[in-house]
Amino acid sequence: MVIGLTGKTCSGKNYICSILNKKGYVIVDADLIAHVGLSAKKDLLVKDFGKEIINEKGEVDRTVLGRKVFSDKEKLRKLETILGSYIIEEIQKIIKNNSKEIVIINAPLLQRYKLDKICDKSIFVTSCFFVRYLRARKRDKISFYNFYNRNKNQKDISLKKLKKEMEVKIIHNSFNSNNIYRQINSFCDRIKSEE
Repeated sequence: MVIGLTGKTCSGKNYICSILNKKGYVIVDADLIAHVGLSAKKDLLVKDFGKEIINEKGEVDRTVLGRKVFSDKEKLRKLETILGSYIIEEIQKIIKNNSKEIVIINAPLLQRYKLDKICDKSIFVTSCFFVRYLRARKRDKISFYNFYNRNKNQKDISLKKLKKEMEVKIIHNSFNSNNIYRQINSFCDRIKSEE
């Protein structure tokens, strides 16, 4: 079984995945695969975004690249096109190698990359805008303006659209950890009963 896990920036997807991983699920992190893809596609990225995205170690500086793409929809789409096929191929390999286990695809851009098409079910992690902003400010040292733009570029991360495609479990992550564990345990119990 393949379960897609998605939600907007700083909704707590990685936190939810860490709990699911402890319960024995295979976690495939699309962002980590994308980071590897930055190295694999470095020459193409330099061609499209300039040499200034390369740091002194010769690696793609994700912060510099992020500043370029999150304020410009065209550049963001170009980056997603470059990394998209790489991410999809790598995820499909992992799923194939773990075909007897439940695989969770942690992908904010689940629908944009059409990864929802390979999922049986999905989890949508939600959290209020202000809570997500505070998390982003702490984690990424990001200004409100930059967070607002990042959030705005994620309009297609949509619960409504996802519900049209498949069964969706909504996990609300603005509350305390006990509440989150209850929601996850309830979901996991249902998955076990269906196996």
